[in-house]
Amino acid sequence: MRLSRPHGRLLLVQRSLLATAVLASGLALVTGCSSPRLPPSSATSVEVAKVYLAAAKAQRCDVTKALTLDSTWAWCRNPTLRKYTVADKAESVPFNPGHTTESCVDTTVTSRASEESEPMNGTRTWSFCFTKTASGWRLTDQGQG
Repeated sequence: MRLSRPHGRLLLVQRSLLATAVLASGLALVTGCSSPRLPPSSATSVEVAKVYLAAAKAQRCDVTKALTLDSTWAWCRNPTLRKYTVADKAESVPFNPGHTTESCVDTTVTSRASEESEPMNGTRTWSFCFTKTASGWRLTDQGQG
């Protein structure tokens, strides 16, 4: 029995689609094109702080920005975060203008900075404060050291 031409064309199209899918997947892995791994809205402020600092250390600016409200800057590349520790629990701050409650998380950070950020060189204790939003805890204030 002889194969008809349409079957051969279909096989060629299937192989082309498969090759395109594999190539696209490989490019996504190489270029780091993946959606940010954000914590669920049910995560605690301590858990969000850990994700935020891990993203800052990995220089995942998309993640730090997604976890930061417009009221403060999102940590990205300068200063460069070298290492960090995060406290086991947060402190609730009952009043901050414009917000009902903040949850502040104590950390120890080690960073390396250049140019105008040079005072950020070294190891220091630092507090990150979060506000609860519909998306979960989001960084609203940092620089408490």
